[in-house]
Amino acid sequence: MSIQSIDLIALAAPLVVAVGALLALIVELVTRRGQLAIAVGVVATVAAIPFALASVGERTLCASGEAAPAQCAYVVDPFSVALQLVVLGGTLVVL
Repeated sequence: MSIQSIDLIALAAPLVVAVGALLALIVELVTRRGQLAIAVGVVATVAAIPFALASVGERTLCASGEAAPAQCAYVVDPFSVALQLVVLGGTLVVL
């Protein structure tokens, strides 16, 4: 049995977006102002961009501390960062 290593830098971009989405839903529920909820969503999306760029080459949820990428559940490579940036850009366009 091995302990999984968790790198929060690699998971920061999706976590920031998820927390921002929850916060936007709560803001809209409490204030009933859609513009404020959209602003919270935009801030969360823009805040996730540096985290996505900083996480290139990071691995997390690995079977051991120095595992090969094939033994990790979440690997951040340049392609996945590019895809994250495309999705974040699309999110900004929609918002």
